[in-house]
Amino acid sequence: MLDLALGQPPRAPRRQGPYGCAAKWFLRVFREDGVVARVPTEEEIRDLEERVGGTTIKLVVEPGDRLSELHDQDSYSYKLAEVYIGASDQEQLHARYDQCVDELGFAFE
Repeated sequence: MLDLALGQPPRAPRRQGPYGCAAKWFLRVFREDGVVARVPTEEEIRDLEERVGGTTIKLVVEPGDRLSELHDQDSYSYKLAEVYIGASDQEQLHARYDQCVDELGFAFE
Protein backbone atom coordinates (compact mmCIF):
# COMPACT_ATOMS: atom_id res chain seq x y z
CA MET A 1 0.00 0.00 0.00
CA LEU A 2 2.83 2.35 0.82
CA ASP A 3 4.52 1.71 -2.53
CA LEU A 4 1.28 2.53 -4.36
CA ALA A 5 0.80 5.71 -2.32
CA LEU A 6 4.31 6.79 -3.33
CA GLY A 7 3.61 6.07 -7.01
CA GLN A 8 5.93 3.05 -7.08
CA PRO A 9 5.10 -0.44 -8.32
CA PRO A 10 4.10 -2.66 -5.41
CA ARG A 11 6.67 -5.13 -4.15
CA ALA A 12 5.42 -8.49 -3.05
CA PRO A 13 7.89 -10.60 -1.10
CA ARG A 14 8.38 -13.92 -2.85
CA ARG A 15 9.78 -16.97 -1.09
CA GLN A 16 11.10 -14.88 1.77
CA GLY A 17 9.12 -16.52 4.56
CA PRO A 18 10.31 -19.30 6.84
CA TYR A 19 8.20 -21.97 5.10
CA GLY A 20 8.04 -23.30 1.55
CA CYS A 21 4.27 -23.78 1.77
CA ALA A 22 1.40 -23.24 4.18
CA ALA A 23 -2.26 -24.17 4.51
CA LYS A 24 -5.36 -23.54 6.55
CA TRP A 25 -7.02 -26.86 7.38
CA PHE A 26 -10.54 -27.31 8.67
CA LEU A 27 -10.43 -30.16 11.18
CA ARG A 28 -13.80 -31.83 10.73
CA VAL A 29 -15.54 -34.87 12.14
CA PHE A 30 -17.74 -37.03 9.91
CA ARG A 31 -20.29 -38.65 12.21
CA GLU A 32 -23.85 -38.68 13.35
CA ASP A 33 -24.95 -35.95 15.70
CA GLY A 34 -23.42 -35.87 19.17
CA VAL A 35 -22.30 -33.66 22.01
CA VAL A 36 -18.71 -32.50 22.41
CA ALA A 37 -17.47 -34.20 25.57
CA ARG A 38 -13.83 -33.07 25.46
CA VAL A 39 -11.68 -30.55 23.64
CA PRO A 40 -7.93 -30.09 24.05
CA THR A 41 -6.92 -27.77 26.86
CA GLU A 42 -5.13 -24.47 26.17
CA GLU A 43 -1.96 -26.05 27.57
CA GLU A 44 -2.27 -29.09 25.28
CA ILE A 45 -2.79 -26.81 22.27
CA ARG A 46 0.15 -24.58 23.21
CA ASP A 47 2.38 -27.66 23.65
CA LEU A 48 1.34 -29.09 20.28
CA GLU A 49 1.88 -25.75 18.53
CA GLU A 50 5.40 -25.59 19.98
CA ARG A 51 6.25 -29.18 19.01
CA VAL A 52 4.80 -28.89 15.49
CA GLY A 53 6.62 -25.82 14.19
CA GLY A 54 4.69 -23.21 12.26
CA THR A 55 1.32 -24.34 13.65
CA THR A 56 -1.57 -22.35 15.07
CA ILE A 57 -4.78 -24.06 16.26
CA LYS A 58 -8.10 -22.29 16.83
CA LEU A 59 -10.92 -24.32 18.36
CA VAL A 60 -14.47 -23.63 17.18
CA VAL A 61 -16.27 -25.98 19.61
CA GLU A 62 -16.54 -26.23 23.39
CA PRO A 63 -17.52 -29.06 25.71
CA GLY A 64 -21.31 -29.33 25.77
CA ASP A 65 -21.82 -28.14 22.18
CA ARG A 66 -24.29 -30.25 20.21
CA LEU A 67 -22.79 -30.83 16.76
CA SER A 68 -26.09 -30.39 14.90
CA GLU A 69 -26.61 -26.99 16.54
CA LEU A 70 -23.23 -25.51 15.57
CA HIS A 71 -23.41 -22.38 13.44
CA ASP A 72 -22.34 -22.39 9.79
CA GLN A 73 -21.78 -26.14 9.27
CA ASP A 74 -22.37 -28.30 6.22
CA SER A 75 -24.82 -31.18 6.04
CA TYR A 76 -22.43 -34.13 6.39
CA SER A 77 -19.62 -33.07 8.76
CA TYR A 78 -18.86 -30.72 11.62
CA LYS A 79 -15.94 -28.29 11.95
CA LEU A 80 -14.05 -28.64 15.23
CA ALA A 81 -11.00 -26.43 14.68
CA GLU A 82 -9.03 -24.37 12.20
CA VAL A 83 -5.41 -25.51 11.90
CA TYR A 84 -2.86 -23.22 10.25
CA ILE A 85 0.41 -24.94 9.32
CA GLY A 86 3.65 -23.91 7.63
CA ALA A 87 6.07 -26.52 6.32
CA SER A 88 9.00 -26.99 3.98
CA ASP A 89 6.91 -28.94 1.43
CA GLN A 90 3.50 -30.54 0.95
CA GLU A 91 4.61 -33.89 2.35
CA GLN A 92 5.70 -32.26 5.61
CA LEU A 93 2.52 -30.16 5.60
CA HIS A 94 0.34 -33.29 5.47
CA ALA A 95 2.45 -35.05 8.11
CA ARG A 96 2.14 -32.09 10.48
CA TYR A 97 -1.63 -31.93 9.99
CA ASP A 98 -1.96 -35.68 10.63
CA GLN A 99 0.06 -35.30 13.82
CA CYS A 100 -2.24 -32.50 14.99
CA VAL A 101 -5.37 -34.57 14.27
CA ASP A 102 -3.91 -37.57 16.14
CA GLU A 103 -2.94 -35.56 19.21
CA LEU A 104 -5.81 -33.11 19.69
CA GLY A 105 -8.01 -35.64 21.47
CA PHE A 106 -11.58 -34.54 20.86
CA ALA A 107 -14.26 -36.80 22.38
CA PHE A 108 -18.03 -37.01 21.79
CA GLU A 109 -21.07 -38.50 23.51
